[in-house]
Amino acid sequence: FVFAIAIGIPIILVTSELSSMYPDDGGYSIWVAEAFGEFWGFQESYWSWISGLLDNTLYPVITFRLVEALFFPQGLGFWTAWLCKSSLVLLF
Repeated sequence: FVFAIAIGIPIILVTSELSSMYPDDGGYSIWVAEAFGEFWGFQESYWSWISGLLDNTLYPVITFRLVEALFFPQGLGFWTAWLCKSSLVLLF
């Protein structure tokens, strides 16, 4: 808890300060581009997008594995599991 506050408070303060200095939409991409140039701004945008894409694809799988382990310890069949995972992807 102390670690979360020690890390969270400075991040909150930096984000609020930069958001008030650069009120345009774009967040980190604009901040990095202003500080380091367009090349690094593009790099930050691209890698943030890739990170979000890969990170968000894990949530339905993790959710399914948790529900399967809690409620179906013997496991589900391939097609049932595929249908459940597809439903979670559409839900999220």
